[in-house]
Amino acid sequence: MLLTGLLMFYAAQQAPPVAKFTRATVFVVGLFWVIHGTYTWLHPLPLPAALSSLGVILMAFPLVAAILHWIPLGLRNQPRTASPS
Repeated sequence: MLLTGLLMFYAAQQAPPVAKFTRATVFVVGLFWVIHGTYTWLHPLPLPAALSSLGVILMAFPLVAAILHWIPLGLRNQPRTASPS
C-alpha cells in the first residue's frame, strides 16, 4: 500500500500529457478498490451490534477510493475549450 501511495503521488506530479503507464496504473489501482469493494459487499466483516454503523463506512470506502482515483482520469480526457479573447 505504501508503494501504491507513492506511485499515486508520482502520478499527481506528472505534467500533461501523462504517460500511458501512469494512466494505466491509476486505473488499475481504482480497479483494485472496485474488486475489493465487491468482495466486501459480498462478504461483509462481522461486527458487533455496537459497531454496526462502521460496517456502512467500510462498505462505502472502496467505492469512494475508486471514484477519487478515476475522477482525474476522466477530467484529463475532456477537451479544453479555447478561452474567448
